[in-house]
Amino acid sequence: MNIIKKILKKILYIFGYNIYKQPDIVSAKSIRALKNSQHNNTQVGLPLSFFENGIIRKINNYKEKLFLISIFKIDKNGYLQIKSDLNKDQSKELNQIFYNNKIQIEKNKIVFHNENQDYTFYDKIHYGCGTSYFENWINVDLYDKSNVVYNQFEKNEKQNYLQMNLTEKHFFTNDLFEFGFSEDFLEHLRQEDSIIFLMECFRTFKRGGVLRLSFPGLENVLLKHYRKDEKNRAYIGKFEAYSAWDHIHFYSKEEIETVSKHIGFSEIEFKSFGESEHKELRGIDRRIEQKNLNIYVELTK
Repeated sequence: MNIIKKILKKILYIFGYNIYKQPDIVSAKSIRALKNSQHNNTQVGLPLSFFENGIIRKINNYKEKLFLISIFKIDKNGYLQIKSDLNKDQSKELNQIFYNNKIQIEKNKIVFHNENQDYTFYDKIHYGCGTSYFENWINVDLYDKSNVVYNQFEKNEKQNYLQMNLTEKHFFTNDLFEFGFSEDFLEHLRQEDSIIFLMECFRTFKRGGVLRLSFPGLENVLLKHYRKDEKNRAYIGKFEAYSAWDHIHFYSKEEIETVSKHIGFSEIEFKSFGESEHKELRGIDRRIEQKNLNIYVELTK
């Protein structure tokens, strides 16, 4: 029985399935799959130090070493890439070598480059992050990080930040992300741009992936800023809710549900501050002072 299990594990590994139970381990074939899953402008590589310590020094067979050296190349950023023109036999041999030598590659050792930006790939993405960076997530916003004066986030060495315009086509291709989060971002977009953003999220999420959104809801914005006892409430409301914060459009519950269903999200669940069935999204909301103003919704692809 043990022999059958070993054979089955070997077959699964050769075909790119992860026989190790750790969620952060990928096979050699999975690295190539990750490269193929990225936008055309993105390259994937391994740091040279990891290749030396995590791969080549674990291999004693001289022919296997020569083969590995022949199928890797150094990219313009100084990282190692697996050559894209490997045939099926070479791919099979690569995975066999990884299996024989029990080589494991952690996802956080893989470095991606996009338009001169380096970042580590995770299947969790934080949209409109500002200077609030989540560890072990991809943090995305429009600004050039080099021009930002940081405050309490200045010493954060694990920013993993990617500059990207979220109202255009995202750098990624289909079915990449398991979880996403956006807080107080949606209200800064014109309605047509917010639809582009949500459609791009839908495209780049895995089936069953969950996007959590937190934003001021129209219902509570009206109650708070367009008070019935104010003589000039139309102008006061515009100043307080829109002009002062560069807000453009507020979704209501009904509107976000209508748009999300039309895009194709299979489930739309409204939540409370800090509440989620998913541990990755539970307690992630930061602005407790807005808990009576914001809508909290989770969209499942």
